[in-house]
Amino acid sequence: LRNDGFGDNIDLGGAWIWPRSNPLMSRLIKEENLQVMNQPGDNSCVRICGGAVMLIHRLAEKIQTNRLERRVSNNYIEIKSTDGTVLKSKQVVLTGPPKVLSQNISFSPPLCSRKEIAMASSQTWMAGVTKVSLVYENGEWPRSSAIGNIGLGNYNSEIGHPAFQVYDARTENNEIVALTFFALATGITDDASLALQCATQLEEVKSKFKIGASFNFTNYARFHVQRWPHEKYISEDREPSEINPHPYPDEALAESDWGGCLLFAGTESDLRFPGMMEGAAGSAFRAVSFVSAVDG
Repeated sequence: LRNDGFGDNIDLGGAWIWPRSNPLMSRLIKEENLQVMNQPGDNSCVRICGGAVMLIHRLAEKIQTNRLERRVSNNYIEIKSTDGTVLKSKQVVLTGPPKVLSQNISFSPPLCSRKEIAMASSQTWMAGVTKVSLVYENGEWPRSSAIGNIGLGNYNSEIGHPAFQVYDARTENNEIVALTFFALATGITDDASLALQCATQLEEVKSKFKIGASFNFTNYARFHVQRWPHEKYISEDREPSEINPHPYPDEALAESDWGGCLLFAGTESDLRFPGMMEGAAGSAFRAVSFVSAVDG
């Protein structure tokens, strides 16, 4: 999860929550006193005001950050804080994408073969996506009209069509009016060129979707780009040739290892909503329940 970083508070990572089918995310939002807004053009889902990363900030405030030393023995992991407090843990929870974990961590003793195979063959949904947000100044957008969520067809950067989806990304009360594109940006190294290609692509098909007839989508004031394939803890492929398909639940990814000492709590490990924020919450709650049961 990430915002634009320049004060527009536009989601450049996961954004949508479906209240009717995402009870855990809805619970966290309520517990952390966060506000939500309907997705313009689609009342079935909502976005967190200020960006979904606000939830991470609220949860992080509850975690002590003064950890300096870590030591692993045969029976536990020891963490010592700057004030001298020592914490010992008999369990480790891994939250990264299984594919990335399998390629970057050596496990000794090795994981069970079922787990190793599942992790190595897993795919991280949306890890190959680059999100591009175009911000329009006041008065340059039909503020009373939302374009909703539009599929733009197959991406093809060779003909200047890197985007395959676009949605209305305006923030609460129309404070910031923007469009956000999902794109496959491999081969397009310049962010400004990528932003213009996305805008031009929408401009070419706007009549098909009956939007912005008198509006030029290339007249944006600024843009934000987040290249998720370049995030080493998210993607194993910096130059993807395709977007990974939505994952299916995989029991092997959800199972613990090392006799219950090693837990996996990434969104791909969830058995109900893998790949989604609800899946991340589901895996986290499952890990907490497991640890609590072991601790008695």
